[in-house]
Amino acid sequence: MTPPTGLRTLIRSLPTGLRTSIWSPPTGLRTLIRLPPTGLRTLIRLPPTGLRTLILLEFWFDWFVVSFYTLYFITLGFFIWYFVRLMFCRRDLRVRHNRVRVLVGSIDKFDTQIQNLFMMSEACLDPSPPERNNLAKPQSSQRDKSKLFICKDKIANSERQGFPQWKVAREMNSLFALNFSSKRNIIFFQPIGEFPSHILDFKVGGIPLLQFLCDFLKTFFHGMEVETQEEISVESLEVTSRYHKVTGKKQVLVTDVLTKLKKFLKHRFHYIVGMSWTDLYPSDDLNFVLGEASYKQRSAVFSFGRYEPQCYHDNKAYDDIVEVDGEILWKLIKVMTHEVCHTFGLAHCVFFECAMNESSSVKEAMSQPLFLCPICLRKLQHLCDFNIRTRYQSLLLICHHVQKYFPTKKMEASIVWLESCLQFLNNERSDTVAVDKV
Repeated sequence: MTPPTGLRTLIRSLPTGLRTSIWSPPTGLRTLIRLPPTGLRTLIRLPPTGLRTLILLEFWFDWFVVSFYTLYFITLGFFIWYFVRLMFCRRDLRVRHNRVRVLVGSIDKFDTQIQNLFMMSEACLDPSPPERNNLAKPQSSQRDKSKLFICKDKIANSERQGFPQWKVAREMNSLFALNFSSKRNIIFFQPIGEFPSHILDFKVGGIPLLQFLCDFLKTFFHGMEVETQEEISVESLEVTSRYHKVTGKKQVLVTDVLTKLKKFLKHRFHYIVGMSWTDLYPSDDLNFVLGEASYKQRSAVFSFGRYEPQCYHDNKAYDDIVEVDGEILWKLIKVMTHEVCHTFGLAHCVFFECAMNESSSVKEAMSQPLFLCPICLRKLQHLCDFNIRTRYQSLLLICHHVQKYFPTKKMEASIVWLESCLQFLNNERSDTVAVDKV
């Protein structure tokens, strides 16, 4: 190829080295033109590592985008279903559910009749007795037969413990209690003797007394295990004791007993209840207590209550119990279940006539119902995770067993209450049960 005349003249006028560079490309440039370097050939044949990584990242990015939009549409569909469901639900029912949450928490997981049972706690939220009375007034002529719960007229604001407060207190109490064992709730039943032979040989329809009390614990706290321990003597506990100035009988300090019982527990899911043949006293200035419990120590103890304060001035001979009757059985199971509930963190109930009501005398304690109100029942159900209907059916059977051999008016009233409660829970209509006011 020959450059044009003007270009040839320009090239000739340039220095020799420059003319050579322009006229003939250097070797490296000729090689690059003829054959690409090794790196370029490799890039053409196979992308470098960075390019392969870029392709891989693009794949994962596409997968992430697809997953994100899938989750987005699923969530959107859920919210659409939720709001459509709310539109078809009765507004008054939604409002009532929100109101009772402060007392029984969320009850959406239960069926309709169980929800209606817990909804009875709504009567405690009304500020004035007249409004509470309007909710509690009879709905039918069968009102008295279907009455289940009696709401207290005066409710102390400072002593209220609803389900949310109880749940938070339990969670805070176990926050730093690290325990990696299996979560098995066990109640240990500890006899503290020495019991006379006629007490150990006493039977309730063929069942020994101590075994019957354990069976009642299993039924009342449905879903929890109950294990009976070997009998121990009061002397082996090495607790503070005294002799009462009126009866002349030995008593032991209940707080010392609770501290000693705590040492028998190995895990934070274990609880212990002691039954003492020796009477108990709470402090030097008080003379008697049927039972006491400690939530912190997860221990409780109760006694037969042989020398009650009412008989201290009756000029009676203070003899031991020589036989067990229906009244003593009622006293034992009533005090035992009340104190065990305290070990679970249940405070005294101020909402309804309830097994967890506080009492200032033995007579008052024995007149209280055997069963829990809806608010206390919600706490126990959350802890034990039992089926409410199954639990009531089991309680009905064991109460029939007691009533058959040792009939009392209190146990008969308890059976009637259980039958009414089961009838309500198995009935589709929810307006047959009312809440009454004291």
